[in-house]
Amino acid sequence: MTRRETAGNPWWDVRCIFESPILDERKWSKVPQIPADAFILDLEDAVPAPGKVEARGKVLEYLGRPEYFGGRLTVARPNGLDTP
Repeated sequence: MTRRETAGNPWWDVRCIFESPILDERKWSKVPQIPADAFILDLEDAVPAPGKVEARGKVLEYLGRPEYFGGRLTVARPNGLDTP
């Protein structure tokens, strides 16, 4: 693909994607200082079933605070729509 073909694609310049367990406060507090190009907020594998509701709330909170990520690309990775 050429640069022209990928114009407007926010993933084009991503070299490093960081994923951290959102319910681990010690690790999560370091996210703003991590020199990653993008962040994945994982609600699937990184969160045990009893913590899903709390994790969803935190993901919504942080997605509403893009300054926490320094304006870097941030996406949520939810469970399948057929799960509770």
